[in-house]
Amino acid sequence: MARIGMASLILELRNLAQAGNADYVLNSVTYWTDDQLQSALDVWQYQNYKIPLDYITDSSTDYRLPTRIERAGLNSGFSVMNADGNVVSAVLYSINYDSSVLTFTTAQNGVAYTANYRSYNLNNAVADVWGIKAGYFADLVSWASDNHRVDLGKQYENALAMQRKFANLTNAIVFSRRFRTDEVNYED
Repeated sequence: MARIGMASLILELRNLAQAGNADYVLNSVTYWTDDQLQSALDVWQYQNYKIPLDYITDSSTDYRLPTRIERAGLNSGFSVMNADGNVVSAVLYSINYDSSVLTFTTAQNGVAYTANYRSYNLNNAVADVWGIKAGYFADLVSWASDNHRVDLGKQYENALAMQRKFANLTNAIVFSRRFRTDEVNYED
């Protein structure tokens, strides 16, 4: 059974890969269950230990979290630690996964925290699912009769195109500029 903290990632993978709950059956195995999609994500799982959390300077309680992490819960591997390496009780903070913000219930004013979490390369997982779908679609044929045409072979071409698209997104290089506003005045 899929881990409860994976539900949002599985849903996002299901949407991007256009993977229904019962797309097809192959050797009496129905594709795509939550367990199968979690397995596709787990291939691209990264264990992150003692990663410093970025303090959001315009708030006294908020810290930035990375995106696409497994939600905190039983067996999720998620924990927050203080500067001494002690685990911070989850009752002292809440997490908004949609905005990737961890909010403490009391002011922290920039106190250093680290986190352990599992992150996932969603684009690679999506590319893998599209590749498996392409393998299934490879046997489909296009045919025509009288005034009727069925072009099932296009599903194979589409699946390969989608696999390439998401594989290329994984290798994208992103540049960003960061400024230290506490030391240098800057203008854009």
